[in-house]
Amino acid sequence: MKIKKVILLSTIFILFITATCVIIYAKNNYPKFMGESKDQYWKAELTRSDKTSIGPNYYLELYWKGNKNIEKEIKIKTLKLKIDGKVYEENENYDLAEYATDKSENAPDHITTFDFIPEEKIKGHKLEIEIEWKNQDSEKSSNIKIKEKNIVNLN
Repeated sequence: MKIKKVILLSTIFILFITATCVIIYAKNNYPKFMGESKDQYWKAELTRSDKTSIGPNYYLELYWKGNKNIEKEIKIKTLKLKIDGKVYEENENYDLAEYATDKSENAPDHITTFDFIPEEKIKGHKLEIEIEWKNQDSEKSSNIKIKEKNIVNLN
């Protein structure tokens, strides 16, 4: 009887510790705001910043998912973040060659921009990234709808 009680209490303790770890992980890593363009060329993620002196805030990470052979030719003419259909921030003139040719150990594989977006501006809002870009052959436009992902709805 005493062994059963010890096993039961140990099981409850392990479940409690596991649940606590999952809750701490989810609190520190979610929600995530991410999306991919329909043309499959771009992936975007709004990432929570470590710089929280102004309150919880995010920045944009933009990844090229297209053909790696033309990555060095890609130039982003304009990059817009829209919140609820209105332009929140806009930047111009990114050259992916700056990122694609740097082979050092700490070289970025993406563009980081739009720093210090307050959490209240993105949580519960309709978010979209518009990218106007070109390569040697043509000019294109891609849209990314950013969706909020939680630990229970990562699809």
